[in-house]
Amino acid sequence: MNNNGRLKGLAGTVLLIIINLPGGIALVNSPKIIIKDGNLIFESGLDRNISFRLSGRSRLNINDDYDLLDLLIQNKKGRTSTTLGEGNEEWTEEEEAVLKQLTLEMDSVKRRVFGPNGLQYRFFLLQNRTRVAQQLLRLYNNRLQQAENRVKILQERLEKKACLSNPCENGGSCFNIFDGFMCKCPKSFEGPTCNQDVNECALYAGTDLGCQNEAQCVNQFGSYSCICRPGWYGIHCTQRKGDCMQSSNWELCGHGICVNSNDTFGYKCICDQGWRTNGLIPACTVDVDECAVGHTACSTKCINLPGSFTCAPCAAGLTGNGINCRDLNECAENNGGCSLNPKVHCINSYGSYHCDECPLGWLGDGRTCTRASSNTDFTGSGPSTSGAIGGVASCTSNNICHPLAACNEISNTVVCSCPPGMIGSGIGVNGCVHGSNKNCLNQPCKNGGTCLDSGNGYVCLCPLGFVQPNCTAISNACVPNPCLNAGRCIAKVGEHYQCQCTPGYTGKRCENRFNRCGGVLADPVGRLTYPTGSPYEHNVQCAWIIRTSETLVLNVTFNLFELEDSTDCRYDWLQINDGRTAADQIIGRFCGSHKPNGGNIISSTNNLYLWFKSDNSTAAQGFDMEWQSIPPQCGGVFTVTTHGTISTPGSPGNYPKNRDCRWHLKAPNNKRLKLTFFSLNIEKHDSCNYDYVEIKDAISGHNLEKYCNSSHPQPLLLPTNEVNIHFHSDNIGSDTGFQIYYSTEERIPGCGGVYTLSEGQIQAPVLIEDSIACEYEIKVPTRESVILNFEKFQMAPDDCVKIYGVNSETREQSLQAKYCGDYEGRLPVIEINFNDVLVTFYGRSGAEFKLNYRSPCSFTFNSEEDFIYSPNYPNMTKEINFCTYKINTEPNTVISLYVTDFDLKDSTLDDKGCAYTFLVIEDSMGKSPWEPYCNEKTPARDFVSKYNSLELLFRSSLTSSGRGFKIKYKAIPMGKGNCGGVYTKPGYTIRLPTDEEGLYMHDMECYWIIKAPLYKYIFLNWKSFKLEESSDCNYDYVEVFDNYANAKNSQPLGR
Repeated sequence: MNNNGRLKGLAGTVLLIIINLPGGIALVNSPKIIIKDGNLIFESGLDRNISFRLSGRSRLNINDDYDLLDLLIQNKKGRTSTTLGEGNEEWTEEEEAVLKQLTLEMDSVKRRVFGPNGLQYRFFLLQNRTRVAQQLLRLYNNRLQQAENRVKILQERLEKKACLSNPCENGGSCFNIFDGFMCKCPKSFEGPTCNQDVNECALYAGTDLGCQNEAQCVNQFGSYSCICRPGWYGIHCTQRKGDCMQSSNWELCGHGICVNSNDTFGYKCICDQGWRTNGLIPACTVDVDECAVGHTACSTKCINLPGSFTCAPCAAGLTGNGINCRDLNECAENNGGCSLNPKVHCINSYGSYHCDECPLGWLGDGRTCTRASSNTDFTGSGPSTSGAIGGVASCTSNNICHPLAACNEISNTVVCSCPPGMIGSGIGVNGCVHGSNKNCLNQPCKNGGTCLDSGNGYVCLCPLGFVQPNCTAISNACVPNPCLNAGRCIAKVGEHYQCQCTPGYTGKRCENRFNRCGGVLADPVGRLTYPTGSPYEHNVQCAWIIRTSETLVLNVTFNLFELEDSTDCRYDWLQINDGRTAADQIIGRFCGSHKPNGGNIISSTNNLYLWFKSDNSTAAQGFDMEWQSIPPQCGGVFTVTTHGTISTPGSPGNYPKNRDCRWHLKAPNNKRLKLTFFSLNIEKHDSCNYDYVEIKDAISGHNLEKYCNSSHPQPLLLPTNEVNIHFHSDNIGSDTGFQIYYSTEERIPGCGGVYTLSEGQIQAPVLIEDSIACEYEIKVPTRESVILNFEKFQMAPDDCVKIYGVNSETREQSLQAKYCGDYEGRLPVIEINFNDVLVTFYGRSGAEFKLNYRSPCSFTFNSEEDFIYSPNYPNMTKEINFCTYKINTEPNTVISLYVTDFDLKDSTLDDKGCAYTFLVIEDSMGKSPWEPYCNEKTPARDFVSKYNSLELLFRSSLTSSGRGFKIKYKAIPMGKGNCGGVYTKPGYTIRLPTDEEGLYMHDMECYWIIKAPLYKYIFLNWKSFKLEESSDCNYDYVEVFDNYANAKNSQPLGR
């Protein structure tokens, strides 16, 4: 029997002894087996023995090294032989030496454990050090709390927003600085708060900005005016003639439009919105103070600006644009400044907030909470001591518990518990009283109240803000706030309340939004009525965009128009813009009862922008209008085959005012356009900014000609096959316009073409004209790429070559590179990952370039699944090939490869080493590649990549043979716990995988590669960032490299 068997037998024997003990034996005579502190103790009864009975060849061993039968049963006369009872032998000297050595070692063990410096004494010292460490920990916690409070005070001073009081006047911009603010003033004001007017007359005296030609300068608040001497005109008295056609519009009228008249000055000015004249000269140089007319829409302070106004920021605790202010939830950010350790509830209110009380065991105002000191009154006699949690006292010193209460320290906090039969907080001499908790079992005290059993009932000790009997909230009709949409509640007597609604809302509970207007009306025909059934509301701003097909324009008819009438339409008005924004050409701003433009408006584009505004007084019926979509009366896109004619609207009569017409003429690539003017009669002026026709090359974007006169220009032979023609007329003056005959001409030989060979050369033609523009298109098989290499490049700064990648399906063009004559250095080799490449060239006389292109054996796959073949599969030719297959799938996917067929062989002597014919599969993370495959070394039939990008490298030679390979790939979703990937397109978001609680998991290592086209930069925008904090970022961190992370000697840009 082995030793384990002996021990099992022994345990079984002992167990039987325990079970079969007679019941009549007294407890003091009963043997016991005791387990204490990991020790097994055998204890006999009084005056009884402990015997071990072994039979057969059984032995009683200790640690398998010593046999007790050999050490204890033997005596000096002899020992037991291998069979019990057979023969005796005398102790040998060697055995006696061993026994003596064992005795010495036993004594040594006793001294090391129980001696003066033994383990027992050291354990006692360790216990004392633990108590000291706990006391030091409490001390350090107190010091840390004090440091946090000081840092918080400093942070509040740093984050103090002095600009909330709007200290900057007259349109000044306010900037918060440490313990104050700084104002950036407009050029017409100065001073710490921009409240001092700048004297421009003194500032600009003797300069070009001041009054000229001995004119008198008159300083005004925020501006100045010049009174000219006879014979001089304009805001600076620099114009010799008071003629709108022969003088500068800006100098004559400033912020207005010049119109000739028969009065003293010979002209008058129609002022822009927000400007007026000073009554002395016609120029519009005086700002209209919109804040002084009493019709401002601001709910805050109105701030006048040159030509406009703005609203001051909303008051502290509110947010908005000044027209509408709504409550700001201060508690949503950083808990409103209330304590985070311990967490104190932040209570938001309209325009303000406050912090709840500190929890039990803490003192403070809710923003700052500190541990209660050891001398705090914890008598348990008042409401302030409700609860059983003490302060920083301990159970060993400064014990705050009732003498009969049990004291426990939990998380460095004393918790007092009354003994059975007594109730109370357990704190102080009155903390425990005789009674039971039967009446408090259902927890009748709400909102943090403490229940005290009074025998026949209970009494609730309620916190501040709640009343007995059950600690319910003090009756307040505003709790919870019944007002909707950030309305402010004002409590009245009893259960009554009143809501103060934010601008834009009305109703008893601010439930109705009266500003129900605006939107996009994208229908070819329709009707707009505003308002419906009643006069429009005050302080309303609405915007509509009416949109139709791009090939049509809008014909609008007004059935009703009734707004408050005023000079210059200052108060209520409807503004209409010929486009989709308020920045487009303005058709007019209308008010009163006269229908806009006599009741009919025709747009020049497929959009109209309508902007309605009302002030805080005098409302009317509004307006009603209908619209239809009609073909444009001017402009459009024309595909030119041979010839045609374009002309201004109304030709041969006068063209209309306020009209913009745009034509885009496009001829075949092997042609170019020629324009011949039959007539040209447009309002004449020097700047060509009022009525004009402008001609641009559509490919290069260069301006070719701009006319604003009556003449007969020479025919214009364009350098390209596309041209843009823009005609514009303003609201003053008109003429017969133009008629242009267009036709096509043969393009210069060598200018443009389509290239379909796998390699070739493109060069600019010899220029015999002033300028030229050419388009070259390179088409190679699907999924292949194109490499461009400039051999020659000699151009002027305005001569350029642009290279586009073209999507074969959508024909969408993506700019890959642009090089002009001012490019410094040698042009790089460019690889375009498109099989369709467009090269555009625009140059003047002397411009030259020559480039070589080739299509390498390089393929790019971006679809979810596809097949990959070796060249000429299944009949691989014996030729030298170096091929690359790039697979890029969507982020958060991995790539599954399935090898359908693989047969690559090489007849060289080194065929086993795959030296000349092989296939290598590697990831795109810069990691070590997988082993090359050839001959008998074939890849697994199917395997899955780690990331969403793979590269297959294939080489063949003159000694290659076999069918080649055929591989199918498919994108499959990445596992929930996986991360990393390759990003080759802009606009993606990189996220860490998270668990159900939204937290990232432990022990993650992720690699992301972001690849941009050659000579492009990568811009990273961190939307959120929250990792475990550490002083040296050695635990959780993100590293950003300007290359592959495992490149040689690579250093991160940051961690």
